[in-house]
Amino acid sequence: MKRKRNPKPRAAGPKIDRRRRAPCAALDASDRRDLRAAFAHGQRIDRAPTCTIDFHPAYMDQYPVGELSVWFKDELRNRITTWLRRRGVGWYAIWVRENYAGNRREHLHLLIHCPIALRADLEAAIRRWYPGRPEMVKLGQVTWRKDPRTSYMTCVGLEYRLKQMTARAWGPPRPGRPRREIKNRHDGAPVAPVLGSRYGISTTLNQKARDEWATARLIFEIEQRRAHHDLAEQAA
Repeated sequence: MKRKRNPKPRAAGPKIDRRRRAPCAALDASDRRDLRAAFAHGQRIDRAPTCTIDFHPAYMDQYPVGELSVWFKDELRNRITTWLRRRGVGWYAIWVRENYAGNRREHLHLLIHCPIALRADLEAAIRRWYPGRPEMVKLGQVTWRKDPRTSYMTCVGLEYRLKQMTARAWGPPRPGRPRREIKNRHDGAPVAPVLGSRYGISTTLNQKARDEWATARLIFEIEQRRAHHDLAEQAA
């Protein structure tokens, strides 16, 4: 005979997602590799996240209530995703949260795939959803530069958003080592942890999507080789 379970009554109010309560101090090496791989995959499938969005909730007329990690997901990113999908663009994005010691210093950096023709309308939509000061949101373009020491092209827009990293992720001195930020360059405030994961990747660019694309490409190449082999045998 099964024993009946009496569930504990839940306290009134919104349900708290406790999975997001672990603080994260900085990006580690695996986080940086994952973000770089997602960015590269977007380039491979012609959906490169080359539009930058910097969002600072501190400049909003009404600061979000509750955990910022939840608000970023359920409010800001959800609205941007819906706006882009309704215009046939889709959601190809990576994002990183940053924070400094002090009150309301946490902010969000996004890299999304958005045509240049739609960016002014997207910025206007964000400002309509969340009124605030001009510094609240800024849209830009990912830029590249050639490292004179290594002759490699570096994505400045991506590396800038990966600057709050651990010492292990930074690694030993070497040519082309990225910049690491441990304090704010304007007021000297030290980097502070965020509550929950520091970064995220859309399902169109994450590890599962990359693996599925690689498998489909491998199958296509095998079928192409088999077709060429059959044609060669018929010609012989």
